[in-house]
Amino acid sequence: MVKDVVVQIRIPPSLQTCSAAPPVPYPVRRQSTVAHYVYGLWMAWRNCSETLSAVVGAVNAQDAAARSVASPAKPAAKP
Repeated sequence: MVKDVVVQIRIPPSLQTCSAAPPVPYPVRRQSTVAHYVYGLWMAWRNCSETLSAVVGAVNAQDAAARSVASPAKPAAKP
């Protein structure tokens, strides 16, 4: 028998946004300005990458929990 289970996955608010990209510096008069901008872009990417990984982990954990509820373990057969 197949049983359908509907599960609402809850993602914490802290994982629903990423850091914003830094504003583009203009005018650029020094290479250090460009370097700080590129570093800021990298940090924003890193934050979003980590956030996305955490969301995937949360979804997978909740999915696994829902599957275990939908199909509980069967008792061992007696010999």
